[in-house]
Amino acid sequence: MKKLLCLMAFAILLFASTGWTATLVSDPTPEEDQVTMFNLFFDGGTAIETVPVNRAIQYDMSGIADGSHVVKAQACNVWRCSDDSVPLVFTKKIPGVPVFLRIAP
Repeated sequence: MKKLLCLMAFAILLFASTGWTATLVSDPTPEEDQVTMFNLFFDGGTAIETVPVNRAIQYDMSGIADGSHVVKAQACNVWRCSDDSVPLVFTKKIPGVPVFLRIAP
């Protein structure tokens, strides 16, 4: 029982230390497109280059500021980059503070 409790405590600490993050993902691109990278444009800013993971976008958005955002993407191969994707509009919002903390009888 002690080993199980220690293992559970370790798992909880490991999970808590990683935190919750959101990941921007896409469907895989066709293999014949030979995509070598993706350009991501957040809020009209400069391109962020990302390497495909299984021919798709997987971008950790933990560093994104709170608030509303627009992101567009381009798929690139050795010849050129595609047109912009349809914009994705999202809001990163921190939840409100819990209220009425109490001990139930």
